Amino acid sequence: MRVGSLGAVTILVDRAIWPWRGRKWAHLVSDESYDELHAFAARLDIPRRAFQGDHYDIPEEYRLRAIDLGAEAIDGRHLVARLRAAGLRKPRPSQSPADAPASAFERSVMNALAPAPALDLAALLALIDEEARRFTAVARRTPLAERSKTYPAFSGEELIAHMGRNLRDSQFTLTTRQLPDPNALVPVPEGPAVIEFFESAIDPVLEAYRTTPLDFFVASYGGGQQPAFALPNSLAIEVAVHRWDLGTITGDVQPIDARLAALCFDTVLVGFLPRLAAMPMGVYIGGSVLFAATDTADRWLFDVVDDKLVAQRVDADRDDARAPVDAIVSATLSDLLLVLFKRKGPGATGVAVTGDGDVVDRLLLLGYVPDPRTTSAH
Repeated sequence: MRVGSLGAVTILVDRAIWPWRGRKWAHLVSDESYDELHAFAARLDIPRRAFQGDHYDIPEEYRLRAIDLGAEAIDGRHLVARLRAAGLRKPRPSQSPADAPASAFERSVMNALAPAPALDLAALLALIDEEARRFTAVARRTPLAERSKTYPAFSGEELIAHMGRNLRDSQFTLTTRQLPDPNALVPVPEGPAVIEFFESAIDPVLEAYRTTPLDFFVASYGGGQQPAFALPNSLAIEVAVHRWDLGTITGDVQPIDARLAALCFDTVLVGFLPRLAAMPMGVYIGGSVLFAATDTADRWLFDVVDDKLVAQRVDADRDDARAPVDAIVSATLSDLLLVLFKRKGPGATGVAVTGDGDVVDRLLLLGYVPDPRTTSAH
């Protein structure tokens, strides 16, 4: 029990290490009662509808306010243990409603705290359109039977078919809020017609994104739910990285746009790494890794905190970007993305590693994205 500006409270808050929408979030709980938790949350101007069954998710700025008001800062494992000991821990639901909109609290917090996005939706869709047209141009020059050098499980034809299917699946999920039924898919044509199969799907999916509000959650292939606003980010990654994979067949590889590469980097940190953060056995990489772009000021730091892999974008002028790290990977933003997505190795031309290269190798061995050298076509 601590005494803060609200008097004696038994409110607990863990570290803000959980990434979501570009921010770091913490869990706020009471090991006394839900009533006490609701009263405390109200003092933070958090509405009751943001309650998650046994806790509130709060961004790091709210965490500091909570501590000022008397909340006890502890690590996540002890927080859960005390919640269970008090009989206030509830089992997690198997999934959230597929059509649940983002809460007003989440929207207000993100609008108030998040920095202006590097790309608004219109700019992102323009880049997806550009990458998709480049993909089509590369496809027309590609021997369809030959294998990608960076993703050898795919032939050129299979990769084009895969992306044509991805465009259609993305449109279907956006407009129906459901995953497509594998037994009811449009057949994929064979031979050169597969290029038209891909190209004809570009305009419909972009129009769907332009006209559909992205304020709901949809099912994800990995299980659970994902926010709809993440769908165009994921599509951008697929188009850009697989355009590179396709181009390796003929050597027709052009850099990924730096703005799109930065967005892809941020999406991996926000979208994929939380899966690793929840691994029950913990994560070990043996140090910290800074990814530093040589053509922009973008920096990202990967580290392990309490056996959880966490990552964050860091400002080159802030102390956290100048703090000692175990390894630094330096390259153009496009090449950094290709390293992160395991298309280029740390020793590739144009990629420099300083410090402990083993830490980098262990990071890249983690399963945050499939390894294209060993993953089958899908």
